[in-house]
Amino acid sequence: MVKRILRFFVLIVFCAVIVFALYKILTAENHFWHTENVEDYNTTEYPIYEPIFLEELPKTAHAVTFCHSDYWYEVKDIFLELKFDTEDDMRKYLTDLKIKCLKDLEDIKPPSNVEWLFEQQNPYDESFTDVFCALYVTATSSESITGYRITLDDQDKMYDCNFGIISYSYEKLTVIQSYIRGNIRESLYDYIPKYFLRFNVPLDENYERVFFVEYSNEKQDD
Repeated sequence: MVKRILRFFVLIVFCAVIVFALYKILTAENHFWHTENVEDYNTTEYPIYEPIFLEELPKTAHAVTFCHSDYWYEVKDIFLELKFDTEDDMRKYLTDLKIKCLKDLEDIKPPSNVEWLFEQQNPYDESFTDVFCALYVTATSSESITGYRITLDDQDKMYDCNFGIISYSYEKLTVIQSYIRGNIRESLYDYIPKYFLRFNVPLDENYERVFFVEYSNEKQDD
């Protein structure tokens, strides 16, 4: 008898959790979760699991801009811009960030043609260096890439994104971290990724910045 009551109680709790989850999803405005409040950084409501972000914001920097947007888990944009007072503080932060990122990826075989973190010159601001994380790859039958493509047609504009990037400038004592995933159709989402706005990425023509990546997500042999 006690077991039957216990099972019934567990079933009631389970159903309540499901109903509450569905309620939260269905009542979310436009099913769109968005914050630009830096106090929401890596909170329960706006968690950050991406390796290119630390669990907490550094005390040695000022958060210039923070954004966390999520549309039905299909499109995600996490953006953080930090301003440092000294090169030493910024250098330590970048070191901690890279160590944390590589530690998160240590059980995954690295790419065969690039490092997990590979550097590129930022094409929009020559004072910035970009560090791409090769974890974020879109794979098709013909290619595996990280980066973004902007495609225009007569009726719409598409931002095809899958990348994680750390952009830094010692000249400006600034570190920018950005993770964007999803096929963002402008007419549907009415949204432009923060990274594109921050660096004035060309949006009025077909444009791409992609890098080919060959990697395996199989665990390393012991």
